[in-house]
Amino acid sequence: MFIKTNSIKPHHIRSLLSIPDLQKKINEFQSLDYKTSSLIDFDMLFRKIIPGFFVTGFQWGYAPIIRARKHSNPTLLFDNIKDLIYPINPPNHGRFNNIGESIFYGSDDKDTAMAEMRLKVGDRITILQSKRINRSVPLFLMEIGVKNELLKDNSRPKFKESFNKEFAKLKTTEEKTRYKIIEEFLVNEITKTVQHYESHMYKSTIPIGNFYIKGNPDTEGLYYPATSRPDSYSVALKPNSYHKFFKPEACNILRVTKIKSNGSIDLFVENASTSIDENGKIYWTI
Repeated sequence: MFIKTNSIKPHHIRSLLSIPDLQKKINEFQSLDYKTSSLIDFDMLFRKIIPGFFVTGFQWGYAPIIRARKHSNPTLLFDNIKDLIYPINPPNHGRFNNIGESIFYGSDDKDTAMAEMRLKVGDRITILQSKRINRSVPLFLMEIGVKNELLKDNSRPKFKESFNKEFAKLKTTEEKTRYKIIEEFLVNEITKTVQHYESHMYKSTIPIGNFYIKGNPDTEGLYYPATSRPDSYSVALKPNSYHKFFKPEACNILRVTKIKSNGSIDLFVENASTSIDENGKIYWTI
């Protein structure tokens, strides 16, 4: 169920599962064989688990959005923005996208975008910064696993009001327990680490994307906890939403020179864009 603050009328999808039966369904979901089970298998079980949970929308501000791409060939430059924003017809599963489906993945800060790359010394990456456009049009995102941070943000009173109003509809201890169990299940799935050669492991998170992003006309995307950096967050946008609300602004090429024991990264700036033309071509300083 989706709740967009100050927009659509909220409603609850009641769960018919008892708490023990819900736990059994979650265990069954997590026991599916990633190699032999189909996306339909995961999706059908997922839709039996989530009744009793709601997500709340919020309005994204005017902050830029950052995306990092690792260079597969360290000697080549990205020539065009289309090679940076999101893969066209990707050959592998992604966190929220099936094979052949595009989603823009980014963050609201550079350090988080880089951390998601799981970098090592010597890696070369390009950072793309996209600026917010069409500021007169509200940009609504749904959140999973970020509500506590948003509730603490005094600049978001509508989010707090909407969430508290919906949570108050959970009258019984069982309903509140069910909500928390499902939330924990979703966050655990979203934040699991998947190696690049194990993209089939995303079969358990693609149903989340299908339901809360692709299947939700009331949102432009999803805001969720980052997988590689504590207390930081990532965003997944529908491709059309990226182009509607953001425009590529600048690129920088960075090389990792040192990774410290606390996880911080020393970087050397190798190159920077001077401009990006209307066709997406990137002009570099060097």
